[in-house]
Amino acid sequence: MPRLNFTTLTIGPDCDQLLNTHKPLVAQAKQDSEDQNNGAILAKAVGTAKTAIYNEIRRQGILYTNEETAAFDRINVMHETTKQYAKQVDQFLSEVEGMDELNDRRWKAIKDTCDKMYLDSKGFVDEFGDIRSGLTEHQGFRGDLMAGNREKLSNEVLGERNTKELNKQFLDYRGPMIKASADINNSEVKMKEHCKRMKDSIAQMLKAKERLEGIGESKEEAIEKLTKFEQEVSTTLSDLEADSSKVGFKAVLSQAQKSLDAIKPYQKDLNPKKVSANKFQYTLETSTKWADMIQKKTIPHYLNLIKGWRSQIKTCEKKYAIAQKEGAPYSKDNTVKQALSSMKSNLKTMNSKVDDGIKIVKKLDKEVGKFVDKDLKKAQQVNV
Repeated sequence: MPRLNFTTLTIGPDCDQLLNTHKPLVAQAKQDSEDQNNGAILAKAVGTAKTAIYNEIRRQGILYTNEETAAFDRINVMHETTKQYAKQVDQFLSEVEGMDELNDRRWKAIKDTCDKMYLDSKGFVDEFGDIRSGLTEHQGFRGDLMAGNREKLSNEVLGERNTKELNKQFLDYRGPMIKASADINNSEVKMKEHCKRMKDSIAQMLKAKERLEGIGESKEEAIEKLTKFEQEVSTTLSDLEADSSKVGFKAVLSQAQKSLDAIKPYQKDLNPKKVSANKFQYTLETSTKWADMIQKKTIPHYLNLIKGWRSQIKTCEKKYAIAQKEGAPYSKDNTVKQALSSMKSNLKTMNSKVDDGIKIVKKLDKEVGKFVDKDLKKAQQVNV
């Protein structure tokens, strides 16, 4: 697909030039209108100036809309493509790891396909940088049009009403594109994550191929690997349970419980019959801001942390699955038994903590929602 082109948009300076060009014409028309007692002369001059600016806003606005829309559509396509590629590479990895013996022809087809998808995805990330750089050519549509000296000049030449109409026309082009651009940086982050995921999966495929080729590991090597995996899983659990962690189980469970515990004191102080008017008003304002923060920031933050936990646990589960497979020939060895048992127990603990986290976050969401719908709404209706 050909790279996108971006037009340098200079709507602000162009508008200044048009206003300055028409300023003396409008001034002369005003004088002629007064001399001849004919308001149509001034109206025509103002209309001509307004139309010139309108047409320029429209011309650049159409370019802006078309080029930005094409850019966002392209970014969405690249994002979705890398997402699908990452899933396909994961599927190929599962296929290779599930082989009982190496099929050279199939292996080559898988490896070539995965390499191409990875390189294409890296190219998408590079192209995203080019698109983001190209979008800077539209800087003229990022800010306000009718503001400051330009607004004063436009009011002088065209009148306030015409100035507002032209500014609205500009904002009608600007607004939808600004809104559409809000998530493009997130798309870049996701594409980079997909690339890393593919790279890691391809590396894991090569390791699986080595095993299939009979390179295999000795019992000592297998036990060393299992012990390493067991330690990594244990470390993950320790990190998530650490007292100093701001993103671990304890932090979320404790903070969520504190938020739940904060509801009753707010409810108590929202009773106008039991507290002073000043305290009631202060509590109403404070609890409204608090509830809004919980619903819009805190709960989404907790859900993102839980998502991160799940990702780490999924990685540990993959290690456990590999450990089970590689430890199978030595299942009677006490070290192997201990490592597998420890990993299984730690995974169970982590999944249990995730369940606890989900429960308390859901409860917090429910209770704050009830607080907003019942207590705050009732308090807001009280005329203190």
